[in-house]
Amino acid sequence: MSNALADFFKKHPWLAGLTVLLGLVLWLLPYGIKLGIEKALLAQGAQQASIDDIDLNLFQGQFRLKHLQIRQDDQPTLTIQNLDAAWRWRDLLQQHWALTDVHLQNATIDIRQTDAEHLTIGGLTLPLGASEDKQAASSTLPAVGIQTLRLENVSLQITPLAQPASRYHIQKLELNDLYSWQTEPAALILNSDLNGARFNAHLQLDLFAKEPKVVGTIRTQQLNLAQLPLPEALKAQLPGLSGLLSTDLTFTAQQRTQGVQFNQQGNFSLDQVALTVADLKTRLERISWSGDVAYTEQETNPRLHLQGKLQLANLDLHDAATQTALQQSLDAELDLTAILKAGGIALSQNGRLILKRLNVEQPEMQLALDSGQYQGVIRFEQNDADSNLDMTGKLTAQAVALKQAGQTIQQNIDSDLQLQATLTPQSMQLSQNGSLQLKQVKWQQAHLQAELGKLLWQGEAAYRQLGTESPQLQAKGQVQSENFRALSRQQPIADLAGLSIQKLELNGLDNLHLAQIRLKDLTLPDQPEKPFIQLGSLQIDQAALKNLDYLDIGHIHAQNTQAQLAIDANHQVAEITRLQQRLAADTQPMASSQPSEEKTAPAAAAFHYRIAAIQVDGQNPIQLTLNQFAEPISKQLQVDTLSIGTIDSQKPQSDTAVKLAARIDEFATLSSQGQLQPLNPELDVNLQSRIEGLNLVDLSPASRQFVGYDIASGQLSANFDTQIKNQQINAENTLKLNKLELKAADADKSAEFQQGLSMSLDAALGLLRDKEDNIKLKLPVKGDLSNPDFDLQHVINTALSGAMKTATKTYLLLALQPFGAIALAGNFLTDQAGAIHLQAVDFNAGESALNPQMQDYLQKLAKLLNEKRKIQIKVCAAANEYDRQIRLHKLAKTLTEAKPTEKADKTPAKALPAPQVSDEELLNLATERANQIKRQLLQLGVKTEQVILCQPRLDADRSPPKVTLGI
Repeated sequence: MSNALADFFKKHPWLAGLTVLLGLVLWLLPYGIKLGIEKALLAQGAQQASIDDIDLNLFQGQFRLKHLQIRQDDQPTLTIQNLDAAWRWRDLLQQHWALTDVHLQNATIDIRQTDAEHLTIGGLTLPLGASEDKQAASSTLPAVGIQTLRLENVSLQITPLAQPASRYHIQKLELNDLYSWQTEPAALILNSDLNGARFNAHLQLDLFAKEPKVVGTIRTQQLNLAQLPLPEALKAQLPGLSGLLSTDLTFTAQQRTQGVQFNQQGNFSLDQVALTVADLKTRLERISWSGDVAYTEQETNPRLHLQGKLQLANLDLHDAATQTALQQSLDAELDLTAILKAGGIALSQNGRLILKRLNVEQPEMQLALDSGQYQGVIRFEQNDADSNLDMTGKLTAQAVALKQAGQTIQQNIDSDLQLQATLTPQSMQLSQNGSLQLKQVKWQQAHLQAELGKLLWQGEAAYRQLGTESPQLQAKGQVQSENFRALSRQQPIADLAGLSIQKLELNGLDNLHLAQIRLKDLTLPDQPEKPFIQLGSLQIDQAALKNLDYLDIGHIHAQNTQAQLAIDANHQVAEITRLQQRLAADTQPMASSQPSEEKTAPAAAAFHYRIAAIQVDGQNPIQLTLNQFAEPISKQLQVDTLSIGTIDSQKPQSDTAVKLAARIDEFATLSSQGQLQPLNPELDVNLQSRIEGLNLVDLSPASRQFVGYDIASGQLSANFDTQIKNQQINAENTLKLNKLELKAADADKSAEFQQGLSMSLDAALGLLRDKEDNIKLKLPVKGDLSNPDFDLQHVINTALSGAMKTATKTYLLLALQPFGAIALAGNFLTDQAGAIHLQAVDFNAGESALNPQMQDYLQKLAKLLNEKRKIQIKVCAAANEYDRQIRLHKLAKTLTEAKPTEKADKTPAKALPAPQVSDEELLNLATERANQIKRQLLQLGVKTEQVILCQPRLDADRSPPKVTLGI
């Protein structure tokens, strides 16, 4: 064989020479490539470039490079320990340029941006951006592909312009089967870290499909955003950005014909976030997301859907421009859909939003919230300049505090929202239908404070403002409040246990109508633990405010009023005086030292009111203490009934009917009836009154002060017929004094009294007494009220003379003082009629059958309903999580007992589905409970119209289930 080859070369010497030359070229080619690469690197700006070895096998399509190094300023800027590449020549014949295997090991590359237009990679300077010629040439490149690309232990030292350096280290990167002429997906696996923070990816790449798509997972751990090598332009938009990013995301991104589609599942978190933009500084301890994200670009409008949990921990935001500070934390369960339209956006959210530790501070306002939660649906739509908002759900808030303009308000909120809002540049419309409950409300301004245990509003309200027109507010509903307290300088001034308004209608800002107003237990304290007025209950059938200038109050009914009143030396009620002092302003406005022009203010429109009637009954004790004397006089007035007719400020000369029945202390009685005109400047009165059995001994301090005598014994009965017309009094009074005995106590006063008598007092009284030792006096009083001329000649003729006139007047004034106290007390009577709640019907969890104890209870209830046919009861049934738990337990037990056994051929039995109890099943359980109760009552003779069923409901608690009953 060798001889034949030798003979062939002898016959064709030129071919032998060509073979030798080709061999020599192949032997020298790696060395030439090595020198060419080194020379090219030096030409590109490298100061030093060296390659240890290059192997090239053109026949097998293999290339190997060992230890490539580029140095700048005696520092290595690029080092490649090993680079292997392999290709197939036959792919070039098909106009495909493909590498079957590329393997890069143990490399370090220094990447620096030297200025805004140049980038240095491994010591080689490259321009940022491709030239037009290169861009045009790139469009003519053949199809490319790679079968396997592997990077191991590759480090990139990245130094952006005017930023600290970052180190990106690739432990492993593997790319398989990426071909531009095929649609099969390629696979990319990346394990790396940036400045020590893990960054891993596992991707499936459909880059050259008709609709390119990327599917995979990305995981990062504590990636420092401040150390990201971002472009300078982006870095300038996010100054001061820092934070630690951790992700575990699975996503799909696809470029479809209609647009981009992106889906993501998993979670991410940012810790220790900081961002400064202009005057806005933001810090956030943590933000985390766990859930799904879907974004779709459609032919019409892009659509974004978020479903998962979002948390913000300790957000701290400061805006120097507006001097606003915000702190808060947020937990959100999102089921959010956003549709991006050309003219706006449409949002729909269904889930739970929780705010914690909210604090907003501005120069003139501070708002704080301990926690707040909204559970429900939110819909928002913006079209061009119009915005619409719908909210249906439950809003709760704890420890809400607002400070503004010297006022502080604290409260808890619990509200059922059905809110609709429409906003345009020219108008605003709001409507709400539901309930609003405020708890533990506190208000403070200067020395005044108010506290409210609970305020509940149920109903609907609407607000509208169009352009420059006056706002329109309409509302209709019910109001209830509990435990109201007012204080001044930490001293209580009013306590109210309860208030309910069964019907409230507001039409505009100046027309208000109330019906069935009930107050309960109103107390006006004088001193701690010493109230001076207590009103047990008060009911007003209706009240209406019209045009802010007329108040129409219907019938007022008060019961069980108590009062403790003291009249001081100035004839004023001391408790009211002290109350006025507590309510007075802390300081008086200072007079201006500069002269000012006097301006006449326009006269305010007169305010008028009307009260249809006032009725007082029940137990109404009034403790009256008269302190005008050396020794106080204390009397108790027990008002049994008091009725006052219509009072109308527009008709001050109309008569008002008055009727009173009362007891004085234990044995005396007082009655009065007639008409008066309480608003007439010229008092008009026509009253007939009677006192029976009044003990005069208790009035000794008054008689001693006025006439110098003590009353040793005596009792008074009297009839008073009093008429006052046009300031003229005409009274016919008949007095009966039983067993009257006087003793001189003050010599000067008694001597002065004796001077008005024509005989001694003992003689005068002796003439007045009858056989039973009683004295009867007729005491007509006539004259001008401004200068009364009392005709007491009859008294003088019966031995009391003019001094008796003074004593009689003093007595009458003392006797009439309680009437003033009654009138005062009547302004503060309260009442509340609460709903009647019966004992609930207990059920065993998960069951609807009545137990024997509840059957006995329903028999008693049926007896009551059969006797009182007009009574109706409401049956409100519920099921709860306790029911679900019991039913799940029973289902699990049933499934366990019914579980298929292993077949004879050892084939494992098919797994049974996990048991479930739906909300619908629980609602059916609640409905059956209510039906069982009504069914049992009807069997016991109750009429069907007497038993009303409520809408069944689900409760979140885990307590034993109950069905509530109410009348």
